[in-house]
Amino acid sequence: MDQEVKSSSIGLTRVVLYKHGIGYFERRGQVVGAGGVDLLCGATEIDDMLKSLLVLTSDGGRVEAITYDSSKTLEQRFIEFGFDVRQCDGLVDLVGQLKGIPVTVTVSGGSVSGRVLGIDEVEQIVNDTTVREQFLVLFTSENSFKRLALSSISAIKIEDETLAGELAQQLDLLFENTRKKDKKALKVVLQGAEGKDL
Repeated sequence: MDQEVKSSSIGLTRVVLYKHGIGYFERRGQVVGAGGVDLLCGATEIDDMLKSLLVLTSDGGRVEAITYDSSKTLEQRFIEFGFDVRQCDGLVDLVGQLKGIPVTVTVSGGSVSGRVLGIDEVEQIVNDTTVREQFLVLFTSENSFKRLALSSISAIKIEDETLAGELAQQLDLLFENTRKKDKKALKVVLQGAEGKDL
């Protein structure tokens, strides 16, 4: 079983391999920081780890929980969301997927709240040169449409907490997928074990 441990203080101290293909791996060390220890393994090995994991602590440390990554693939997990941040190369693409969402937009002259309608692109000829400018279009509570030049926007706050949470989850998934590649994490959550032997 190809295992990695996030904390280098919990080192592999003993390995026993049996002729029937079963292995025994023992790790010992001091817990550094609050929270616990992460073990990384291949996606096909998480079931074996859960079935055979034994955690012992000294000096009264207590195992609070053992959590692990979903067995679903990245594709399966992204299907659960109402939009897919992977399809976005930038703000314009993201806004295209957020139609109808309540937002507050910070611009140079203050802030404007409303629901996202989309992006407009306007062409103007300035000194014989065609200039394209993109505008965010909002539908406001005053039942009016407002166009805000993207170049003047300094921030867009998503007012729907659920959707903002989904966006954060998608970014977390992408980060974890990049960090762990094809591995899954099994986290041993400990209470009162900081600086104690595990």
